[in-house]
Amino acid sequence: MKITHNTHFAKIALVLIVLSFFFPWFTMSMSTYSEDNDYYLKSTGKEYYGPDKYTQSTKIEWNEENDKDYTTSKLIIPIDSELIAVDPEGGLFENPMLVSLMILKQKLIVSVLILSLALANSIYGKNIELTKRLFELTTILMVITVAGFLINVKGDYIAQNYDGHILASTNDDDDGDGDSTDENGLPEEKIVMRLPIGFSTIIDEDGGNVNSQTVDREITSRWHPSIGFILATIGTILLVNTSLYEFKKTHEAEMAIQEYDEEELQKNISDD
Repeated sequence: MKITHNTHFAKIALVLIVLSFFFPWFTMSMSTYSEDNDYYLKSTGKEYYGPDKYTQSTKIEWNEENDKDYTTSKLIIPIDSELIAVDPEGGLFENPMLVSLMILKQKLIVSVLILSLALANSIYGKNIELTKRLFELTTILMVITVAGFLINVKGDYIAQNYDGHILASTNDDDDGDGDSTDENGLPEEKIVMRLPIGFSTIIDEDGGNVNSQTVDREITSRWHPSIGFILATIGTILLVNTSLYEFKKTHEAEMAIQEYDEEELQKNISDD
């Protein structure tokens, strides 16, 4: 009995995984805002981490009594093997996020190659078992890739962050004990990264300056997996669905063959 493969989900998965190359997998944003009546000072910084590039963008806006303007800047670092060539002193390996992105890119490339081979073999080849094994291998690799990224991204970011898991803090005495630190020596008011997704806001009393006036400053941080990770996750789910479908279909075919063989055996016994 010939068992054909349903590759519709696998084809969609291939497209999604390829697209995930070109979008960020993780985003970190930090903004501050200070205001004095109708005047304000606002800064926004965002970091985008993807398998093809790391992007850092900054925008500062101000509206003061005699001045209203803004400035922007952007830094882009391609994620490829040339990073090692231009980093003879090995400083790159002190940035766990960039190293993880390089490894992520290699995993995705291998996954795409194996999945492409599986699809090509399902269309043009005759080795059904090989196609099945290739689908299974790609599924396992993508599950490891997606799950590993989600598990490790928090640790990698904290390892490269100067203040570790503290993303922002103030010198305010939050509990009124005359000291701005807690029993562990850490700032009382702070934004802490505990999960790979989060949002937090703190107020830095008298931490801002607008129109030469000391004002409060609002600090907000957001961090989360981004569209590249979501695309790859959906693609992985489709691959899991494909593998489960193939397993179920193979099992049903084997059961049908077994029932057919039993019927033939009973028929032969009856004839004898």
